[in-house]
Amino acid sequence: MNLSVDGRRRILLRDGSPWFYLADTVWSAFTNPTDREWEEFLRLRREQGFAALQINVLPQWDRSILAHEPSPYRRLSTGRYEWSQPRAEYWERARARCASARDAGFVLALVGLWANYVPNTWASGIQDRDVMPFAQVRPYGEFLHETFAEYDPIWVVGGDTDIAHADTSAYYVELSDVLRARSAHLLQTIHMRRADTGIPDALADRLDFLMYQSGHNPTAQEAAYEIPAELSRRFEGKPIINAEPCYEHMGFSRRAYGRFSRADVRRAGWTSVLAGAHAGLTYGAHGVWNWHRFGATVDPALGEGFDEALPATRALGLPGAWDYGVLRERIEPLLGAALTPRADLLVNADPAIACASAGDEMLIYLPTATHVTVSSDLTGCRVRAVSLATGQIAHPEVRVSEGRSTIRMVSLTGDLLLSVRMRNPATPPLSAADSS
Repeated sequence: MNLSVDGRRRILLRDGSPWFYLADTVWSAFTNPTDREWEEFLRLRREQGFAALQINVLPQWDRSILAHEPSPYRRLSTGRYEWSQPRAEYWERARARCASARDAGFVLALVGLWANYVPNTWASGIQDRDVMPFAQVRPYGEFLHETFAEYDPIWVVGGDTDIAHADTSAYYVELSDVLRARSAHLLQTIHMRRADTGIPDALADRLDFLMYQSGHNPTAQEAAYEIPAELSRRFEGKPIINAEPCYEHMGFSRRAYGRFSRADVRRAGWTSVLAGAHAGLTYGAHGVWNWHRFGATVDPALGEGFDEALPATRALGLPGAWDYGVLRERIEPLLGAALTPRADLLVNADPAIACASAGDEMLIYLPTATHVTVSSDLTGCRVRAVSLATGQIAHPEVRVSEGRSTIRMVSLTGDLLLSVRMRNPATPPLSAADSS
């Protein structure tokens, strides 16, 4: 298996072919699931069409804490890790998990240093017990290579992080450099905290593609489709992935009352992908990422104190995972035709309506049914509306006037995907500005 980057189309390639990175968030894979649970998880996610798994190498700080779980390093009397003394049980278990995932066909995205392990991040500001001394970063990177490189992972050098300080950036640069020196063929990226695009240029230059997080704040979900445009402007040629949209059944951040629904998750996914994050997408289920069990300890001081999760075995049954499999099935064949955001085609549309084109097809995502007008003459085009909740298909009326076309509202509820097949495959729809 060989992963590479196509900078022109801003996509990832697997063995030379366009590949859509559809990942599941299972940060706690090395600490929490039993062997049987892990095998059942792999079977289900493979069946649903997932292609990658995001895992935190070191224990997830806000996981569901079990009474007995392996520790990666010996604990000192102070409660801190003795970083020079790895515990074999933990790392043997981690390798076994990686081996079974690889054998099941998954690409591993392994996070080297979650934010709480690095100084001057938002997370280490809450709890600094596990901050790694800088002198340990290089030997730790060597250890990661020796332990996991044979499984051909994507190296995610940081997780849920902000980089407001030079010493914080130095940690990720150091880890990136040692991993690049030892395994130059493996792709690298970084997972940023919610809505944070502050990647220093020196670090971004080292990364093969970019991850962002639109996150779990119910009042700021526009980040899903706003951030790809910003990253595209700043970092030419780098594929973009929303690696943490809102998780299904997750309690709202800031301790607000409410949970994200299946429809919320779909909306975050489709708007991300059509706005420019078309290299891939990550799903998350509350209860799976932290691998929760009833009665397990969850420290409310950590993370954002999200509401109680479903147990992992139940959270695996949440329906939104199937929706993301459908999204991958729909989008991956378009990647070879250079899927391109085309919000410029929409006339006076709500910003949450997303549009992109690829070859002879234009896709429009509607969070809810409405009329939508585009600055193109769609005479003779085939237009379909698909309910993403039910799979029902409708054939909208199209009214053309003065070079603009209005796709009329259909009698379907919920979110819709409009597909417009162009008359001439060589001529994708043009805005007025493009045609001048």
